[in-house]
Amino acid sequence: MQKFMRVQGREISFKTKKPAGLFALCWRRIRDGIFSAEDEAEFRALDVWFRANLPIPPFYDENEQKYLDAGKPLPVTWFKTDCPPKMKEKTEKIISLLDKYEIPYDVVYSNYVGRIIYEDEFQIGVTEPEVEIRPIIKEELPDVLELIHKSFATVAANLGFTKENCPGHTSFMPMEKLMNFYEWGFLMYGLFEDGKLTGYFSLAKMPDGRYELNNLSVLPEKRHAGYGSMMIDFAKKKVAELGADAILLSIIEDSWVIKNYYQMHGFKHIGTQKFEHLPFTCGFMEFRVCDKAKSTE
Repeated sequence: MQKFMRVQGREISFKTKKPAGLFALCWRRIRDGIFSAEDEAEFRALDVWFRANLPIPPFYDENEQKYLDAGKPLPVTWFKTDCPPKMKEKTEKIISLLDKYEIPYDVVYSNYVGRIIYEDEFQIGVTEPEVEIRPIIKEELPDVLELIHKSFATVAANLGFTKENCPGHTSFMPMEKLMNFYEWGFLMYGLFEDGKLTGYFSLAKMPDGRYELNNLSVLPEKRHAGYGSMMIDFAKKKVAELGADAILLSIIEDSWVIKNYYQMHGFKHIGTQKFEHLPFTCGFMEFRVCDKAKSTE
């Protein structure tokens, strides 16, 4: 069972910059005069009950303006799915008001909801983690190698790769190889979430002037948060700054998931090659920096 639940609308909250929550959806309808007097009274009574029984997180009420003045979105609250039955009952009554007035909403369940900055018996408060992409220093290479192993291990498992049948796969990369990349001058970058290494990639200049994108990886538990896209966009801008006109990368040709992912980011398939030491065919993809620039002029 998922640990957290949130009822949210299809409208964006000015304060959180996220989909508006259950209470905000109802207060907006009261403001706009859409609820009947009877339904408004019912919701106000439910709101009073929640204020009496649900702790108010410290970032609400008088502290809201501090976030807004700092240009930061207000944190978002999620219910714990194991909260008391009485609270679930009251929540369902508010949801019934949304249904009555055909107010669009989604009931979202998740274990990964952001950086938790507040927690009580019934709910949590979360905010977006602080994310930065910066160059990797030599002392961080052991952490990088661990991240690469964890990230590419899922690929190896799905394709049945082991050290015996595919010792050259990235999931089994030795430290010596990663250290060589560093000594050869590869541009290594880490994506850090709240100071923790969460993603990684490197850029290597090729003899023809293009740059090769290598080992793009994200910790498995942090996937689907847009971090891969952030790193690809960073790589594109960096290569443009360096004056190169293209980024090249290699993939497992038969992996349509990986191929589609890079195609979605503007890479085009340009060929394949079979290497004797690998039990799969390599596919090559390219992103033309100059073509992209022309298309946006």
